[in-house]
Amino acid sequence: MSHSKKAEALRVLGSLIEAAEVTGKPLPNDGTSLQLGQILTLSGLSRQQLSRYPEVKEMLSEYATTQGLSYSRQGRVAAEETAPSDNTQMVPLARLQEVSLRLSATERKNAELKAENASLRAQLFRADETAELIALGGRIAPGKA
Repeated sequence: MSHSKKAEALRVLGSLIEAAEVTGKPLPNDGTSLQLGQILTLSGLSRQQLSRYPEVKEMLSEYATTQGLSYSRQGRVAAEETAPSDNTQMVPLARLQEVSLRLSATERKNAELKAENASLRAQLFRADETAELIALGGRIAPGKA
């Protein structure tokens, strides 16, 4: 079944290229490279098919070469940020360690308070249930509430 999907993808792309050659109107491009997104939309193919079937990519690459275009526009990598050249903006190591210790202590205290809060909410819920039972006139077995 995968083979038939590949054959279908190649057939559709081949007919699109042939139609472009017959009409003299090239496949979508920006003057330097093919616009793959538009070509895939026109052909009804997906990016997964483009990456899954190297023959599709090869067919488009050959077409681009015959048209004097590149297959795809190369992306640019952003320049890496450099560390500040002056050390005046850097935090002293002792200060960083002090703040890290305070942060971990605060996080620990926060975790303790969350646990205590959950425990108190559970007690409050049990107290509400007990109050409802008393209001209904029911008896409470010792140790159950």
